[in-house]
Amino acid sequence: MNGTPSTGICPASAQADAGDLLQSVLGKVLDKVFDKVSDTVRDGRRRDVARNDRQGLDRLRKEAELGNTDAMFDLGMMYEQGEGVPQDKRQALTWFEKAAELGDVRAMYNVGVMYREGDGVRRDRKEAVKWFREAAELGDPGAMFNLGMMCSKGEGIPRNRPEALKWLEKAARSGHVDAMFNLGVLYDAGRGVTEDDRQAVKWYRRAAASGDASAMNSLGVMYEEGWGVDRDDAQAAHWFQKAAAKGDKLAMKSLSDMYAQGRGVTQDAGKAEQWRKRAKAAG
Repeated sequence: MNGTPSTGICPASAQADAGDLLQSVLGKVLDKVFDKVSDTVRDGRRRDVARNDRQGLDRLRKEAELGNTDAMFDLGMMYEQGEGVPQDKRQALTWFEKAAELGDVRAMYNVGVMYREGDGVRRDRKEAVKWFREAAELGDPGAMFNLGMMCSKGEGIPRNRPEALKWLEKAARSGHVDAMFNLGVLYDAGRGVTEDDRQAVKWYRRAAASGDASAMNSLGVMYEEGWGVDRDDAQAAHWFQKAAAKGDKLAMKSLSDMYAQGRGVTQDAGKAEQWRKRAKAAG
């Protein structure tokens, strides 16, 4: 972008030091939502029975011991969440690993999460990368996203931004909203890719269309500054309004400024103060 580098997160009116802000973006935004353990279950009825029926639980365990990966996965989820059995993260990991070794993509993803977070096992980010890669190569969007983030940050693998970009794009094209948003940030800030405001706007717009408040705020920034789009204060206010309604603090601050100055909206000191107070209350 031209002029002061943008993070795509904070409007110019709220920028203080671009270097500090960019560091904040990379530390906070690029760490956005490492997915938690998946609870996508092909056959939820089996778990529903096992939660409330000892015989059902015994049947589920027997199926798992006979090599049924759905049963293994369901048992893992029950132990992970303490449903129908005492919560036991080690037992959860054991069943997820058994299912993962037999090719269950959901289980591969969950094993990756547990190793990355040190949840029920000693933290091992190299092992997490291994399992995220296995699941990503089999088409799991959450695993693609997490693998891309770990490549971007050099967690469990030497930092590799082209590889990070590849997996984030795959995740985004598979509908992963956080991948869309983070791709926007990468293109916006020129991290590991040639800075491209139009690409940033494209990915922010896609994430915003899926309800992502940070992306809505970022679109507001792009319209406010004329980065990747024609400058348009009314559009900026529109996106700040949508983001603020979802609780985005930065959007609230920007909306307050726009009402105070009458940019893109009718000047209204009362609304400016209202949004200023809401931003302050949001921390």
